[in-house]
Amino acid sequence: MSFDIGAAIADQVAACEEGAGVWVPIAVGDNEEAFWIKLKPAQNPAYKEEFRRLTKMNCIRRRKKRFDDLPQDTQERILTEALFGTVVVGWRDLVENGEPLAFNLENFMRIMDNLWDFANQVLLFAGAQETFNKEHQEIVGKNFERPSDGS
Repeated sequence: MSFDIGAAIADQVAACEEGAGVWVPIAVGDNEEAFWIKLKPAQNPAYKEEFRRLTKMNCIRRRKKRFDDLPQDTQERILTEALFGTVVVGWRDLVENGEPLAFNLENFMRIMDNLWDFANQVLLFAGAQETFNKEHQEIVGKNFERPSDGS
């Protein structure tokens, strides 16, 4: 069996379109209850543009020439902030103290900074081609009750 690059590219392109993305179940630590995040591929055009915009803004503000010249904490913030809304485009079934947790930049940054399992899974799934493969999504759909697509 051979790898069909055309199908892989088509799956990725479709996952990057406006309103697109795939729902992925996430379980953190020993918790058996999963919540869902809606992802687009990690290196999609919107992410790259947001990363460039945030890098340029921070370089100008700090009078630095390149991303690598910025302080480590600023680099990490840029990388994480650029994921919000471009790679991670929604979540479901995520609560805090029994209340639904709003999908916004502040909550996203807090979770990414404090729940390393979540951060690792976001990066792993968003960077994996199979996450966006139609066959893989069908398997996920059979094993988990996927949320409706209304973000």
